[in-house]
Amino acid sequence: MHRSLQRQLKRALGLADEHDLACFLDKAANAAAQPGLDPVVAALLANFGDLVERVNASYEQSDRDLELRSRSLELSSKELNDVNARLREDIAARSRAVRSLRNTVAELVGVEEVGGVGASDELESLARIIANLMHERKKQRIQLDNLKNALDEHAIVSITDTVGNITYANSRFCAISGYGRDELIGRNHRILKSGRHDQGYFEQMWVDICAGKVWHGEICNRAKDGSEFWVAATIVPFVDASGFPYEYIAIRTDITARKHVEANLAEQLLFSRQLMDAIPIPIYYKDTDGFYLGTNHAFHETFVSTRFNNCVGKTVFDLLSPTMAQFHHERDQELFVRPGTQTYEVKALRVGADERSFVYHKASLIRADGSVWGLIGAITDLTERYRWEDGLIQARDAAEAANKTKSDFLANMSHEIRTPMNGILGMTDLALDTCLDDEQREYLQIVKSSAESLLTIINDVLDFSKIEAGKMLVEHIGLDLPRTVIDILKTLTLTAQQKGLEIVSDIASDVPTRVLGDPGRLRQILVNLVGNAIKFTEQGHIVIKVQNEALAGNEVTLRISVTDTGIGIPAEKLDRIFDAFSQADTSTTRKYGGTGLGLTISNRLVELMGGRMGVDSQVGVGSRFHFTLLLGIDSSAPAGGATVRQEDVTPQAMDILLVEDNPINQKLALRLLEKWGCRVTLAVNGQEAVDQVAATRFDLVLMDMQMPVMGGIEATRLIRQRERELGSRPATIVAMTANAMLGDREACLAAGMDDYLAKPMKAVDLAAKLKRVAPPMSSGSMLIIPSEQRFDYAVAVAAMDAEIVEIISPAFLDHYAVELVALRSALGSGDAAAVERHAHGLRGLLAAFGAQPAMQHAGEIEALARAGDLSRLDELIVLLERETGRLVEVLRDHV
Repeated sequence: MHRSLQRQLKRALGLADEHDLACFLDKAANAAAQPGLDPVVAALLANFGDLVERVNASYEQSDRDLELRSRSLELSSKELNDVNARLREDIAARSRAVRSLRNTVAELVGVEEVGGVGASDELESLARIIANLMHERKKQRIQLDNLKNALDEHAIVSITDTVGNITYANSRFCAISGYGRDELIGRNHRILKSGRHDQGYFEQMWVDICAGKVWHGEICNRAKDGSEFWVAATIVPFVDASGFPYEYIAIRTDITARKHVEANLAEQLLFSRQLMDAIPIPIYYKDTDGFYLGTNHAFHETFVSTRFNNCVGKTVFDLLSPTMAQFHHERDQELFVRPGTQTYEVKALRVGADERSFVYHKASLIRADGSVWGLIGAITDLTERYRWEDGLIQARDAAEAANKTKSDFLANMSHEIRTPMNGILGMTDLALDTCLDDEQREYLQIVKSSAESLLTIINDVLDFSKIEAGKMLVEHIGLDLPRTVIDILKTLTLTAQQKGLEIVSDIASDVPTRVLGDPGRLRQILVNLVGNAIKFTEQGHIVIKVQNEALAGNEVTLRISVTDTGIGIPAEKLDRIFDAFSQADTSTTRKYGGTGLGLTISNRLVELMGGRMGVDSQVGVGSRFHFTLLLGIDSSAPAGGATVRQEDVTPQAMDILLVEDNPINQKLALRLLEKWGCRVTLAVNGQEAVDQVAATRFDLVLMDMQMPVMGGIEATRLIRQRERELGSRPATIVAMTANAMLGDREACLAAGMDDYLAKPMKAVDLAAKLKRVAPPMSSGSMLIIPSEQRFDYAVAVAAMDAEIVEIISPAFLDHYAVELVALRSALGSGDAAAVERHAHGLRGLLAAFGAQPAMQHAGEIEALARAGDLSRLDELIVLLERETGRLVEVLRDHV
């Protein structure tokens, strides 16, 4: 490069050397290629390098000319002047070229003027400027290429002319559309139209971009293979100097996956909405600020024409009274603070003109990160249920009243029937103890047998009534199973032998001897089944079989069957053989007698004892009744005992008040008591009894329950009240009643009676009561009563739930001794109320372990203390302490 030109370029454009000039020229060339540049400026920039070369050539030519002029001094002046003139013209031309170039560069760099005209440094500066421009152009081109590559990697790009024909399409556009670039260039963008958008959608787009506005939107396009894809598009119009678009660039991103997710989400939301609307109970949901966000169809149906019907965007404070709103708000806050579920009832909520009762079920709504964003609630209308329950309660009350009326009727009938039966059986027994001839004895035995049969029928009716009322209880005491079965069969053997029948018992060797059960109910079942077998069998035999069906721990399941060779039962009758008042043939009632309740009662008793009863039968061949029983195994040793017989009773002088209105029962009781050496005073009603007790001290009062003028319970209450007022020693009162319904003993004890004696009265039972209340006597005059079998507390505790025993045993062991000390202290101070209270507390503690003997002693102490009789409590407390100690030993082994 010529030095003068270099100086000019440096001065004008800051171009120090040829490298700077080259960079400047590259930038000028890049700038010339920029779209939208003025064509003149673009041409100047594009040819600036040629200009510089020409200027450089001019400088070099000038140097050559000067050299030639120096060598040609001898030339003529004319020639020299000509040469000078040409040089001046050349210099002027070069100066004009430089000036033009300088102005062009000034415009490019944004300044008013660059350097002076014709100066070499100006040319150098200009060269530097041009070189810088070329360098910047190259740099910008690189940046533009990078941006284009980045855009191509991320976006779908196309350029169209003003009518929508594609002039450019990047690789991603080709890939997603399935078209090659040669298939797209020159084609209209409508080639991708899917038909999902209406015409108005695109018309609005064209209105916007034709006005030079940028348009944003989502478009569904159709690829070459027919599949659809969604894009989020931005269309930018390129406008000319007058503001009119001359082409459009569209930049899109693929949102097909998002659209599929949105579609699935929309379907799920629609499903959830439809599901909520299909649920027939009102549902709502709200945010943590308490604003309702939505409800279902049932909500609107339930609260139509109320403030709740349009609750979205409101809170409970906009819809309910302040008190009720605050209540619901506090419940909501609990769910927001401690996420979970919640259920509560609201009664008598005003809904329109009605008062309704609702139960609210609510749950927190939780985000994926565990934070709570609201709650959802469901409301169940309980109004009709409460009305139904009220009706059910009324029906139950009516049924209970009817049942009580039936029970009262049965109790009264029992009393009315048992009272004369008591006289018939008692007087028959007394008559049979006298000297009779054979014919008289036979007549009386028939009378007794008939009376006992009648009593059996009465007992069946009462048992059935107890079972129907749910008041039949089953004992759980120790018994010798083989001996019990044999004893039961002994009572029936005579009847069987009279018909020429053989009774066979088959007890398997693996059947436990000692079990825990109810011997009385077992006897009742077997007597019914064997009795029926005898009744309906004319010849052959009856087999009673006892087998061990299953043994698990301390429990055994026994299968007991009674098989006969009798008349059998038709198959069509078997399905109702256990129905009440039903027999295989209605004629059997007349032919064989009976109420038709025996099998029903036996079946119900078996069920109460944890078993099931069934029957197999064939007409003319016989029947087999079988049942299972779940019994405990009694590991305690059997205790001996004496059987009470009438002849074992030794006369004992006792002062007894007999309160009885029935003449036959009066005569029976008087004969028995006087026969045993007792002094008896008679009262025919409760009022006379009250008066007699007030005037005379009796060792025992035998009080009938139902009498004219005044009943036994009312009389007992008056007697106890008078005793408390006078502070006198309470009389021993034993109830006598023919009312066999459950709860009679509790009623007697509640009235202040000491014990209970059922009618028809049996000598052995009466003797046992006399022995219990008799004053101390010599050993030769003791009344013999059965000794109690030792109760197995270990078995009772083992039968309980082990977890419950583990929980309550420590508390009992810590507390029982305190209660016993307090009981003795209360007795020592003569505080009957405190004695009753502590005895009641102990009885409740003992009941938790099924400790029957200890419970009985505590109950007796409680009853005596309630009656104000503290004279006999020392002995009972000793017994209570002994039995409680036995329970404590067992419990300590469990702790």
